[in-house]
Amino acid sequence: MPIDYSMRDSLLISVKPRFSEGILDGSKTVELRRLRPNLIKGDTVYLYSTSPAMQISGCFIVDDLIAAAPQSLWGKVGPRCGVSEAEFANYFQGCGLGYAIVIAKSHRIKNPIGINQLRKIDPKFHPLQGYLYLKAPRLITPYLIASKRAA
Repeated sequence: MPIDYSMRDSLLISVKPRFSEGILDGSKTVELRRLRPNLIKGDTVYLYSTSPAMQISGCFIVDDLIAAAPQSLWGKVGPRCGVSEAEFANYFQGCGLGYAIVIAKSHRIKNPIGINQLRKIDPKFHPLQGYLYLKAPRLITPYLIASKRAA
């Protein structure tokens, strides 16, 4: 089933290039978050790879959102999240509750959307710290359509 880019609000998240690549190559099937994103099964999450890439490199479809105490969360998703147990513990240090976005499937954008292209569409766009909700996702739809044609 192809990814439907026209669904409800989508989420744009910032991730380090290493994690973006893991999601897109299928080796990382869970994305961790300290704050609860407003997601349901079937939502689309776009990946903004931070420096040095500084581009939207792909997206994924949400399968599930798990909320649990970090100690419990590691037991549920640890091997699938692309980090060591020490990195996991460090990330969630001081958090009473952690969130794991379970990935159903991912899609690599054939021609990643660089920060300069994003600023041509929206001059106010700037790299985000956590995540940003996109409305239907007007910011990147033209590039996704072009990418689908090129695939």
